[in-house]
Amino acid sequence: MGKKRVRENFELPEGQEWCCISHSFQRVALKNPNKIAVIQASPTAQLHNQSLASSHIPPPYHGDRSFTFSHLFDAIDSLSFRLRSILAGAQDPFLINPTGQG
Repeated sequence: MGKKRVRENFELPEGQEWCCISHSFQRVALKNPNKIAVIQASPTAQLHNQSLASSHIPPPYHGDRSFTFSHLFDAIDSLSFRLRSILAGAQDPFLINPTGQG
């Protein structure tokens, strides 16, 4: 049997790669937690040259918001926890239940 390697609490058989986008995202997020993963563009975004010149971390346009891999990873983890809890029968005060029509 091939030796297993551990990748951030997950074991994969030697030579096996991640199987899906979720595991690929996790691999990249764990390697680059502070790298910008997503920029939410402001509807009235204007180029903000000063922030571009001073640092690569702030969003490139005034009014935009950036989210690092770490931000996304935490949000996904929180959502996953909530979904597991709800599916296990826990009461979630923020859960919106569908209402019957008519």
